[in-house]
Amino acid sequence: MELFSSRRESPEEFWRRTEEELGETVEVYTIGKCLEGCGAGESEVWGLFFVTERALYFRHFPSSNWLTAMMQSATDPTSPREGLYFSIPLSDISEVDVEREASLLRRIFRYSPPLIRLLYRDTRNVETVMRFIPETKLEEMHARLAAE
Repeated sequence: MELFSSRRESPEEFWRRTEEELGETVEVYTIGKCLEGCGAGESEVWGLFFVTERALYFRHFPSSNWLTAMMQSATDPTSPREGLYFSIPLSDISEVDVEREASLLRRIFRYSPPLIRLLYRDTRNVETVMRFIPETKLEEMHARLAAE
């Protein structure tokens, strides 16, 4: 699958092209922050999470904004400079949970958004954890991933 289109495209064109390349319909998608298990040297990475009938996909687009790139390199030298794109077959996911801060006081004074935690078998058949914070559609994403 081509990581970037050579021209600017609308969101509709992007999703149509993505579905054509995958041969599947994208059922749910969101932008989110991957905290663990995204293969970026374990640094936090923003990207697109989307689910089809067979897999969860993560796609990170490197920043071309010079200011963001400078700030990113100064604060996190392990952050990826190239795009990441991978999938996890839904059949390899053994656990899906939503993690929320349990303490009411911590939720009030030190808010951390709820996140999705997956336990899955990677390509080496090793049990692996992925944790990510979806910007939107938390419940919809959780329900779709837990349905398997």
